[in-house]
Amino acid sequence: MSIDTPPITPQQYEVLHGGGAEAAEIAKQRLSRRRFLRRSMLAVYGVATTASVAGALYFMYPNLAGQFGSDLNVGKITDFPGAQPKDFKIGQAGVFYVQPAKTYLVHLAPNTQYQLSGSNLKDQLSTESFVKGADGSYWVALYQRCVHLGCTVPFRDDCVSFKCPCHGSHYNVDGEYLDGPAPRSLDRFAMSSDVQRGAALYAQYCFQCHGLNGQGLTGPKLNGNPAVNNLTDDDILRIISGGIANTSDPSKLLMPAWSEQFGGPLTQIDIQYLFALIRSADPNYLSKNGYPTGPGSNGFSQVPSNLQNTNPTAYQTAVAQATASASGQLGQPVDMTNKKAVTLDIVPPPSGATCSPACFSPLNVKVKVGTVITWVNKSTTPHTVTAMVGENPSSPTPAAKIYDSGATKLIMPNQTFTYTVTMAAYNFNKNHAVFYYCQIHPSMVAELIIVP
Repeated sequence: MSIDTPPITPQQYEVLHGGGAEAAEIAKQRLSRRRFLRRSMLAVYGVATTASVAGALYFMYPNLAGQFGSDLNVGKITDFPGAQPKDFKIGQAGVFYVQPAKTYLVHLAPNTQYQLSGSNLKDQLSTESFVKGADGSYWVALYQRCVHLGCTVPFRDDCVSFKCPCHGSHYNVDGEYLDGPAPRSLDRFAMSSDVQRGAALYAQYCFQCHGLNGQGLTGPKLNGNPAVNNLTDDDILRIISGGIANTSDPSKLLMPAWSEQFGGPLTQIDIQYLFALIRSADPNYLSKNGYPTGPGSNGFSQVPSNLQNTNPTAYQTAVAQATASASGQLGQPVDMTNKKAVTLDIVPPPSGATCSPACFSPLNVKVKVGTVITWVNKSTTPHTVTAMVGENPSSPTPAAKIYDSGATKLIMPNQTFTYTVTMAAYNFNKNHAVFYYCQIHPSMVAELIIVP
């Protein structure tokens, strides 16, 4: 015997139980109270699970762009005039509150007196998130929260210091702990200028084409190039963002597009950083727009240290690149065509040289086919003498068929390597020049110019 209730029509339900057509439809679908409660609970669980997962994902991958916790552009350097601590006045000189960053930006004038001096001061400043400006002033960004119990600490003009209104913790103008219950000094945020960020990006993406110092290689010179300096701001931003098309074949780019809007790796703020770097090499632009000038203002001077810290191998080849491009390639050649045998030295680098830890000397010589050349290692480290393919020291490839002392048999201190110039070396490049380098130390580059 079946326990199922036979179906009834809406009209029958209305006659037997009362109610309207809507109730009859519910009866027809047999939506019992138990089924309704079950579906309701499942819906509640579903909504709760979705909200929990969404919340977890937000905390794991927060979108902080332009908000506290992300990199924030707080303004121009000229918006925050420096001052001696005794002359600090909140919002006017020396100390400024930046609400989006929840930070006090402190700008200490170049002639600020410190208790420490010399190397002690230098070490202290380098380990505590101080940033030295091009004009010799110092910057530090202080978090607004007291490290005792988290109260917001105001800067007080009357005592020229930070003093917590909750429990009296007291801090100096640079956030250093003075007295009170706080266990330590105020927290400091890392900070940098647009030019510093630009130098870091340049060391990552641009030096291969434009040179370690912006001197120009396969790409144009950027450091102090009048043609670049005369471009408008919009032109420079457009070129960096969208690249430069080849006029003979517009489908190909002479310079790639760097903006992510056109398939590149850089954001719009990254483009601004590179723009700031390029403009920092133009003293007239800096002066006209109220930016600091003088020693240290040219951001290209920061590129070598950036590259050396992040990629030492690339730094060595970039130094060689810069050396080779200076004064033509490696300067005017020393004419030794009247000698059948010549001696070239490997010596410690002279003052101002970019080759390291030694240099070939002379860097550029002119010799005849048949000349016997002997290299003498007068340095304290082993080396090779290796001809390179082509004329680009930035990516040297050994040309062993021309000459190579060998990476497995190094020229030790006081040892020599001898080579007789051949016609193959003369014909190796169209200009009859052969570059050579040390495979162990690629920044060591020199040149032979060969005549028949």
